[in-house]
Amino acid sequence: MKILAVDTSSILASATLLDGNEIVHKEDTNNVTHSERLLKLIDSVLKERNIKIKDLDYLMTTNGPGSFTGARIGCVTVKGLASAFDTKIISVSSIETMAFHTYLSLNTNEEKIICALLDAKNSRAYYGLFKFSKQNSKVSYSTLLDISNNTIEEIKEKIKEYTDVIITSDFPEIVNDYFKDLYGESGKYEANPNSLDVIYFFKNVTDEILKEHEKDAYTLDVIYARQSQAERMKNGEKD
Repeated sequence: MKILAVDTSSILASATLLDGNEIVHKEDTNNVTHSERLLKLIDSVLKERNIKIKDLDYLMTTNGPGSFTGARIGCVTVKGLASAFDTKIISVSSIETMAFHTYLSLNTNEEKIICALLDAKNSRAYYGLFKFSKQNSKVSYSTLLDISNNTIEEIKEKIKEYTDVIITSDFPEIVNDYFKDLYGESGKYEANPNSLDVIYFFKNVTDEILKEHEKDAYTLDVIYARQSQAERMKNGEKD
């Protein structure tokens, strides 16, 4: 199985190649646009294993939310490659990959409820709430609260009816303080969108979950969860 995964939903751009049991991962935090660096990262991981795009079984990408421009670049790149080479696509949200990363890191077979938060600035976050479990060594999960964008205080209000929630985020030092009175130190977990976790997602979730995430060049779309800053300013919003 040969799979190429990309992520451009945050300041970090990354590309990961799964070639059988071998994984090649590259990432870039240089201060250039994702459009400049993503194709270079893809070319680098493919060349390391002497693989062509036409050899791939799947193309995978996160499809937001996060950086509006970044998420679009990742999806447009994957759609273009898939269309040119008739390659299957699997997409997964940045929020799901963060929650999945945290569940996997717990190394447990027990059912866990995980809320993943991705910093959206101005005391807001993109988030989703999921219930994870194991099925014959594979990970399965259901969505308890759909991916959305709210203030952190609003998120706290929405999830407080759930007990023993594990909070994971890309800004745990702040998030942990917000949720400490509800869940103790469960907000200390840190996760960031990354193409390596997209590959681990493919390797570890159930076939049913993968089927739910299958797309093609026509159906792959970005999850924005909120209007862009320019659109909000046009509509008179302050944050």
